[in-house]
Amino acid sequence: MFRAQALNDVTLIEFDGKTPTTSFHWVSENDPVMGGLSTSTFTQEDGLGIFNGTVRIVPSLKAPGFCFPHTVGFAKFQDASKHTHLGLTLRSTVASYTNFKVSFAANTLNTQFASFKADFTVDADTASQPTFTTVLIPFNTFSNKWNQATGEPTVKCSDNPKVCPTDNDLAKISQFAFWAEGYAGDFHLEIDKVFATTPSSEVKLVTFDGAKSTTFKWEVIDDPVMGGRSHSTFQKDQNTGDWTGEVAIVPSLKSPGFCTIRTTGDNKFPDVTGTKVFKMKVRNAETSELTQFDLQLTTSGGHSTLKQGTYSGSISVPATGEWQEVSADWSSFDLTWRGEKINGPALPTQLAEIESVGLSTYFPGKAGNFSLDIEYMSAGN
Repeated sequence: MFRAQALNDVTLIEFDGKTPTTSFHWVSENDPVMGGLSTSTFTQEDGLGIFNGTVRIVPSLKAPGFCFPHTVGFAKFQDASKHTHLGLTLRSTVASYTNFKVSFAANTLNTQFASFKADFTVDADTASQPTFTTVLIPFNTFSNKWNQATGEPTVKCSDNPKVCPTDNDLAKISQFAFWAEGYAGDFHLEIDKVFATTPSSEVKLVTFDGAKSTTFKWEVIDDPVMGGRSHSTFQKDQNTGDWTGEVAIVPSLKSPGFCTIRTTGDNKFPDVTGTKVFKMKVRNAETSELTQFDLQLTTSGGHSTLKQGTYSGSISVPATGEWQEVSADWSSFDLTWRGEKINGPALPTQLAEIESVGLSTYFPGKAGNFSLDIEYMSAGN
């Protein structure tokens, strides 16, 4: 989950009772099926919604049951359609229970089992005066197809956009619920506010400064096909990644080949869902003949049937010899396989599942030399 400073929030729920459009009646329900034994309460005290209880094993299922407080009936919530994330300001005081779910219903009469649901984690604070934390959950990680016994999605939004909340859904939310399920144990959650937001901060994806979370191993892949003669080298120099090479004509094709660099290994990139653009701070030498390049990403869900694709978006890097920041909208990236466009999920739905980042000379492009120094790659708005 992406955590950041939120701006221009739309408040959806508060518990101070002062504002009719954000104050609602709540009721807590527990696992009634097949002899469930879980218990819980939900109260509104001192401006907080307090969710307290115990999830127990359902004897007949030999699996944890659930507890879930929800707003009563069909309510009218503020329009959340202009934002990308659901925000929760809350705190947990039970160290052994930190995994919860939140759901909202929209445009449905089945407000429980046809609601949009997502997981969230909140670290417990067991101090005498526990502090609140803010968790931001991307709307495109919610799904309305989930297992009624476990609460886990049977179809993820990243795999099928039909299960994702639409703008119309976000504008017509009629019920909210919190869930303790999937784990047995005592829990205590105190909720201050629920809101819709769009994170505005920039998130680094790649740096070359040695930072553990953004510094990766890289590999060079030049045109091996049919006698390609292009060549390039990549090395880290202080706090930059330096990529130098030359794209040559492939004799058998009588057209330019390509040079590519990409991260390698089993890497974990941050969830940048909700950002709109890919950014890169780069310097292209004045002597460079090439100025068009392709940014490339792979994700765990970026495939079409058995074809694992690569998302590709073009950028221009003028050969000025000066540092500059270039960018490309995530929405402009195409999913490709061996250079051809294929059908698959749009990149903005895959930004929680990035597996590799790369850069390639534009293909089909032109022959010539290039020399790029890269300071960072990031995601932002």
